[in-house]
Amino acid sequence: MAFSDRLLDAGSDIWDAQKEHPFVVELADGSLDEAAFRHWVKQDYRYLLDYARVFALAGTKADDEETTRRLIGTAHATLADEMELHRSFAADYGLSPADLEAVEKAPTCAAYTDFLVRTAHEGSIAEVAAAVYP
Repeated sequence: MAFSDRLLDAGSDIWDAQKEHPFVVELADGSLDEAAFRHWVKQDYRYLLDYARVFALAGTKADDEETTRRLIGTAHATLADEMELHRSFAADYGLSPADLEAVEKAPTCAAYTDFLVRTAHEGSIAEVAAAVYP
């Protein structure tokens, strides 16, 4: 069995649980409460800022141009595309860019992004990859 297949097998229960999480199910079937979606957009926007920083920092640790290009490209795509999508969602729900910037991270978001950014600063490129791609 290939390594990736073993990883998929080992994580199948977690993957299944994620797909069955009430937020995901309600989002998919259209029954998600608007307040929950607004909260997610705001928190995910804050998360994405740090996610982009992590990839930018990882790019400084790469040993070759192609890896640097890919990591910095991911940071750029996150800032330019993913966050623009979130700004669009936010506007649809009456939230301005200033509203998004003013949001304080929830404790879980803060703990996770602090871990990612700390790993990007202090860890090797392999440790950053392991942290970002759980």
